[in-house]
Amino acid sequence: MMGRMKKLSVFKLSHNGFKAPGCIKVFNGVELSNSLRFLDLSWNSMNCLIPKQGDIAKALMDGLGKKTLRHLDISFNSLNNQECHEI
Repeated sequence: MMGRMKKLSVFKLSHNGFKAPGCIKVFNGVELSNSLRFLDLSWNSMNCLIPKQGDIAKALMDGLGKKTLRHLDISFNSLNNQECHEI
């Protein structure tokens, strides 16, 4: 879906209960958007059901790559100190 919305600039997905697999799919889609400036993934369950520690941070950074976001909200996702440091 994100591949077809290349001009998407604001993406609000807070309070959806996305667990790690769903968030990783969002990050993979975000990689295809050239115009994204605002991404809100707050209040999900980003750190649940991950294969190993650090995978969610890697997926986020791979998806965002060198994007220039003005706003990224990943608060209240139970990320630990190591994951926050990696991000």
